[in-house]
Amino acid sequence: MIPNKEVEFWSQLERYPELLPLKTLSFSTGSFLMRQGESSKHIFIIKQGRVRLYRDQGGSIIHLDDLGSGEILGELSFFDSLPRTAHAVALEPTECLVLQPEVLSKVTARLPVWIPALARSLAHRLRHVLANLEQEPETYLKESLVSLLLYKIPDEKTEFVPKDLIEEFTAILRVPPEDIEKKLVELASEGYLICAPQSLKIVHMNKLEHLLAELQRKQPVQGEETCP
Repeated sequence: MIPNKEVEFWSQLERYPELLPLKTLSFSTGSFLMRQGESSKHIFIIKQGRVRLYRDQGGSIIHLDDLGSGEILGELSFFDSLPRTAHAVALEPTECLVLQPEVLSKVTARLPVWIPALARSLAHRLRHVLANLEQEPETYLKESLVSLLLYKIPDEKTEFVPKDLIEEFTAILRVPPEDIEKKLVELASEGYLICAPQSLKIVHMNKLEHLLAELQRKQPVQGEETCP
């Protein structure tokens, strides 16, 4: 996540309609905002929702970052005009503002203070990506799966057919379905889920939320701003 002052900065863009004729796009869960290798240069600003960035490297999925409200993505291709370096997929219903390169060029010319803001965003993204690359794949998958379970299942009474969830989560996370099934069984053995052939539900929401917090806990990168 980028520092609070940057989130506030980008969330104020709609206050300048005379400078920014912004277009809004909506993405359903599992939809791609952009794909690795495609040629496009516009920048997305997330109004609401969550987006996962990942690379496909020789068939291996490398998790880069998770972004939320007020954060930006796609700025690298704006600067260097090269193809997208990563996939971006919506982890939940997501709404974004879209900045076309010609519009942003005019804005940065009139408001040069935005240039260092973009640079800080890129620098922070690099730090966060490097930290995530050190994360074990098994931990990444478990964290992603717990996050999706908490989003998808609203309470302890709601049940889903495991096969349906596995298909949906496979499409979002881009990992083999057997890996997801294995992790669901693991979570059930640890007491977080009740998992039967035709029924899956969360045992205790608060315990699963605590597990997610534990999985997401990372040491701050040196020099990175942190929130109190």
